[in-house]
Amino acid sequence: MLHCVSHSGPADRVFYRHREPKIAGQPYEKTPISTICPAICAARRKLLPDDLADRNMAAMNRKRQSGFSILEVLVTLAIVAILMGIGIPSFQNLMDTNRMAAAVNDLVGGMHAARAEAIKRRANITICASSDWNTADPDCDAAAHFGSGWIMFVDGVPPVAPNADIDGPDELLRAHGPLAGTVDAIVVDAGVTVPYLSYAPTGFTQQIGALVPVNNIQICDRRGNVDTGGGIAAGRWVNVAVTGRPQIFSQQADVQGSPLGGC
Repeated sequence: MLHCVSHSGPADRVFYRHREPKIAGQPYEKTPISTICPAICAARRKLLPDDLADRNMAAMNRKRQSGFSILEVLVTLAIVAILMGIGIPSFQNLMDTNRMAAAVNDLVGGMHAARAEAIKRRANITICASSDWNTADPDCDAAAHFGSGWIMFVDGVPPVAPNADIDGPDELLRAHGPLAGTVDAIVVDAGVTVPYLSYAPTGFTQQIGALVPVNNIQICDRRGNVDTGGGIAAGRWVNVAVTGRPQIFSQQADVQGSPLGGC
């Protein structure tokens, strides 16, 4: 068994190798090992308290000297500026696309709901643009568009004909506020004086008297005619078939080729 034991002061420590005695009861044999195992002695001396204090002091000095140079800071700032210049416009475009999708889905969802109510109630259901959608007595507004808000209501139960106005036993079913603020242009068919859609009990669209109903809706935002990637337009075109089912067109070629002229 090897035991390294110091028998002198810190400056001249000598290590010995102890061997178990051959005869029981005899003292351990003590032999200096500095000459036969210098590597072990050197390693042991590195762990002496005085040497450890010097090494700790050197390590602390190195830590105090660590930091970034001006060149490193400038390079980092330049990289951050480039990444922000690339990322912020892309993020803004993504936000506008999400707002456009939400606005179109809200409007088309209202059309689907109106059609379903007409079939379920066996009644005439009208959905129209309304600027006073949040009042106690809202009505269809010729000066408004679907971006201003809209209302959905029972517009006469057969044989009572619809008249695009909430009166008599008519019942307000839903009111929706303005669409996203980034949606800045909503165009409908020429000749439409009151933006509305009316569903008969069959679920098909119908015209109310001389009022021309909406068949096409063009929804645009501040980006105008922009390809957002993969041929997808920034705006949307909604076409309402005679069966009452609305269809959303998002391809740029379709949106710009719509009867309304695109964004």
